[in-house]
Amino acid sequence: MAAEIQQLSNLITTSVSTLLRECEDCNTPFPDPNQPLTPESEASRASQVVIDATNVIAVSALQLAARVLPPHTSLMNIVSGHYKSAALNTALELNVTEILREAGPQAFSIGDGAKFSSQLLENMKDPITGPSNEPNHAPFNRAFGVDVPLWLWYETKEQKYRRRRFAISMRGIAQMQLPDLLDDVIDWEALPRGSTVVDVGGGIGTSSLAVVNKNDHLRFVVQDLPMICAEATA
Repeated sequence: MAAEIQQLSNLITTSVSTLLRECEDCNTPFPDPNQPLTPESEASRASQVVIDATNVIAVSALQLAARVLPPHTSLMNIVSGHYKSAALNTALELNVTEILREAGPQAFSIGDGAKFSSQLLENMKDPITGPSNEPNHAPFNRAFGVDVPLWLWYETKEQKYRRRRFAISMRGIAQMQLPDLLDDVIDWEALPRGSTVVDVGGGIGTSSLAVVNKNDHLRFVVQDLPMICAEATA
């Protein structure tokens, strides 16, 4: 395993050196992703040496990622691909590229998934749901034909399976997160001993547990809907 990882790393390093040397020899800089795409910017890709080196780098990098990432992380990267395609389609149809280009450096970002994402474009183009901030105007509502917010829908008796599946997925995501992810959100150690921290909408307590294990001088209360809380104690 270690030898294979080293071989992949060496392939990437060697191919990067080959690529850059070829670009320098031909006086054709490798394309800058932060600059507009033009025939001139892509001139280096006409070289077969550059093409071969690029292919080796890309394939080796994918193989290296598959070898070093935990299996569940690699699987998550594969099964979440529909989000990327849905987001790309929405960006293309709504001219997001042009909007961001015109905004310049001051541009802002807004930091059954497959079924939700399939309705993203239609939802944003709709004159009613597009500009709306109402929780019942989400792609989810269009996908399932309901007029209640997602969390209230999960609370219904008929959605017990989906509610439990969501809770399990949150546990899985928590295991994929870095253990110190929330350490810098608040200076937890500065809070007085015995302070109560309320995690509103905290689900089954995934995030709170990560923090309380390192800060036992604090008291955490996770607040959520009754059926979600029942899942936490199940």
